[in-house]
Amino acid sequence: MSPLIAESHDDPEKIERFTELFAAAGESWQVLIALNPYDFKPLVDVLLQLSSYDEDLDIVKYTFKFWYDLKGLITSEARKEARSVFSPVYTDLIVVMLKHLRYPLTSDSIDLKDLFNNDKEAEDKFKDFRYEIGDVLKDCCSVVGPVNALNIPFSKLQSYMTLLQQGEHVQWQEIEASLFSMRAMATEVPTNENKILPAIMSYLVQLPENVKVRYAATLVLGRYTEWTAKHPEHLEEQLNYIITGFEQQQSLDVIVAASHALKYFCMDCSALLNGYLEQLFNFYSKIEGSLDIESLYDVTEGIAHVLKEERDFEKLYNITLMFWQPTLAKLNQLNELQPSNPAELDELETKIADTIEIITIYVNALKPKTFQNAENPVAKLLMEYIWPLVLKLVSTHGRSVKCLCMVFQIIDMGATCGCLVF
Repeated sequence: MSPLIAESHDDPEKIERFTELFAAAGESWQVLIALNPYDFKPLVDVLLQLSSYDEDLDIVKYTFKFWYDLKGLITSEARKEARSVFSPVYTDLIVVMLKHLRYPLTSDSIDLKDLFNNDKEAEDKFKDFRYEIGDVLKDCCSVVGPVNALNIPFSKLQSYMTLLQQGEHVQWQEIEASLFSMRAMATEVPTNENKILPAIMSYLVQLPENVKVRYAATLVLGRYTEWTAKHPEHLEEQLNYIITGFEQQQSLDVIVAASHALKYFCMDCSALLNGYLEQLFNFYSKIEGSLDIESLYDVTEGIAHVLKEERDFEKLYNITLMFWQPTLAKLNQLNELQPSNPAELDELETKIADTIEIITIYVNALKPKTFQNAENPVAKLLMEYIWPLVLKLVSTHGRSVKCLCMVFQIIDMGATCGCLVF
C-alpha cells in the first residue's frame, strides 16, 4: 500500500484515512511488532512515511500514540534486538519531527502574528502541537540514546551557523526548531552525560543575536540546570548569558525566559553560586524595578535559594537585608501614597500586596527547619524591619482584604521563624 499512499499525497482526506488505519494497526499489534521486528518493519516504515506528511499536522498526530507504545516495549532489556531494528526508524523520526517543529517559513518576521496571518487560533494550536512533538522526541531519545538524539539537532544547528558565516541566509525558524528539540529531550538526558552536552552548552552561548534565538537558547539552559550543577566549568558562561537576556528590554518573552532560567539555575546550582552574590545583587538592584511581577517572583525565588546556602548567620543577616532593601524602600513609599479615588486605591493595594509577596518568597526559602537557634537571622529581620511595616500597613490599609491577607501571611511566617511576639 506504500505506493498508493505516495500517489495520494495531494489528497489530505485519503492520507488521513490511511494514517488512521495504519496507526490503529500499529497500536493493536504493538506486542507482535516488538516480538517480530523484522516481519513488522514494513508496517513501521509506513507509519514513519505517514508521520512525515506536512500538509496537515493534525493527521500526523494519529501516529504519536504508536511511537510512544512501541518505545515502551523495545526499551526493555528483553527487546534489545527490536530496539536495534527500530533505532534507525526513530532516528529518522527525529529528523521528521524537527521539520514539523518549525514555525511557518513564510517570512523572517519575529512577530508570530505575521507568520500566522493574525490567526490567533492557528498560532495557539501550533504551539500546543509543538509540545506534543516534544513528547515524541523524548520517545526517540529513549530509543536511540541521548548522544545520538541530541547530535541530530546539534549538527543541524552547526550547519546553519556555517551557512550564516558564509553569508548565506538562514531563517530563525530553522535555528529555533533545533533549540526547541534539545529542550524537549532534556528529561531523557542524564546529568553525567559528557560526550555531547559540553560542546552544545559552549555553542549555545555563542549563537548570533536574535530575539527568538536567544529566547529558545535561554530556555534550553534553564532546562539543563541539573546537568550544569554537575559541570560547574560551564556555570559562569551560562549565568552571564542568562543575565544578559534581561538587558533586552524590548522583548518581554526573553525577559520571562531569562527569569525562569535564572530561577532554576539558582535553585539547582545554589551551592556553586555563593561566590557570585555580589554580581547577583548588582543585577537584582538594577532590574528589580523594571520586571513584571511574575518575572520578579521567579528571580527572587532563585536568589533566595542561593542565600539559603550561607551558613554564617551574621553574614546571612547582612546579605539578606541587602537584598531586601529595595523591597522595603518600595513598601515604605507605597504606604505614604494618598490615592484620590477608589480605582487608584485598589491599584495601590494590589501593588502593596504584590510587594509583600516578595518578602514571603524570601522567608519561605530561608526560614529555619527547627527553632534551636534563638537568633535566627530571618526572625531578626522580620522583627526589626517587617513588623514596624506591618503596623503601618494595618493603620493605613487595614480595610483592604488584599493587604490584610498578606499581613496575616507575614504573621504566620513570623511564627514559623520563631518570632514568638508574632
